[in-house]
Amino acid sequence: MLPPSISDVIDLARTITGPPYDPDGSQPLCDILEQILAAHLEVQPTWPRHDWLDGFLATELDRDSDRVTVRGGIWVSAVRAEPCEVTIQLDEPQGATFRFMDADRLSEAPGPWRLRFPVDRIWRYSFHLSTSSQEAV
Repeated sequence: MLPPSISDVIDLARTITGPPYDPDGSQPLCDILEQILAAHLEVQPTWPRHDWLDGFLATELDRDSDRVTVRGGIWVSAVRAEPCEVTIQLDEPQGATFRFMDADRLSEAPGPWRLRFPVDRIWRYSFHLSTSSQEAV
């Protein structure tokens, strides 16, 4: 079985309709986003080798005509929820921008629903993948 691609993400993101948007209905999309993020974290020298991702739960979902933004928490090593925000560009140029974990500190939120997404957050991990290339830009 091939690993998920950004094209798979685009296809699933196109199925999200609303408003209102149902974060529970976005779980298949979140599962693929988590797999792609995990694959990119594995090659990051700052990612602790003993940590793993254990589920992405969407708490906010926004859709414009050409873009879907998913915000929520990803469980890390099954003990803490870290903030994650993914913006998926549906029109050309298609792609997804991943932002994960606060740059300054680990999350102390008791779960994904308690995470906040301030506009001025500096992200520890941020990368963009396009449909033309699975490489981080």
